[in-house]
Amino acid sequence: IDDLAELAANREIAEMTSRIPHPYTRQDAEAFVGSILDGTASGYIYAVTHGETGHLIGMCSVEMRARSNGLEVAYWIGRKWWGHGYATEASKAVVDLAFKVTGTDEIFATCRVNNVASRRVLLKQGFEFIGLDETDTAASGRVRVERYRVTRANWLETIEAAE
Repeated sequence: IDDLAELAANREIAEMTSRIPHPYTRQDAEAFVGSILDGTASGYIYAVTHGETGHLIGMCSVEMRARSNGLEVAYWIGRKWWGHGYATEASKAVVDLAFKVTGTDEIFATCRVNNVASRRVLLKQGFEFIGLDETDTAASGRVRVERYRVTRANWLETIEAAE
């Protein structure tokens, strides 16, 4: 809980996500983890941990979202670990799992229009830009976002090309 609170307390992270408030407190982390443990959190939420140390470095999820009318992947990585491919690795694993265990033919994602790194993560995985939108965020109010979608066929093609 303390590691989660420390990572999520970074303003840069809160400003790029829709649900992380700023400031983010230990009580926020306790409530978030509690919602996962008691089943009130929606979707499937995974801790992203460092492969060598096992320390928490971020979060990744896939869940049904009304704004997408389908499954949506979301992720964030602690500031210290930006630029090392962890967001790509985590989101790729969650998207792959979602396609394998659900009958969905498409998965959606959004990112802030100024979040170049997140855009790159999505494009590397075969996500295609489908339009601009606005969304309400806990830390920054209403913001402009880019919407993306990857179909099962595009996903498989992208994965096969990478092998």
